[in-house]
Amino acid sequence: MSLALPRFEVQTDAALLEPLAATPAHVRTLATDRADFGGISEEPLKVDAIVHQAVLRVDEKGAEGPRRPPPSC
Repeated sequence: MSLALPRFEVQTDAALLEPLAATPAHVRTLATDRADFGGISEEPLKVDAIVHQAVLRVDEKGAEGPRRPPPSC
């Protein structure tokens, strides 16, 4: 039996800040002026975006997904 599949690559990203806003209060405040990052900086900080990115490649050798997180922006 022989099976042939085309090579392909699928990339996707999903914005997670809005869905996380429905979670407990300490997560919701990350994107507001009430966010507390006092242990990181004396300057006021807040989260602008949380994005999950994924890539899947399929070729004659098999499937390959990410081995490590992509570099931060």
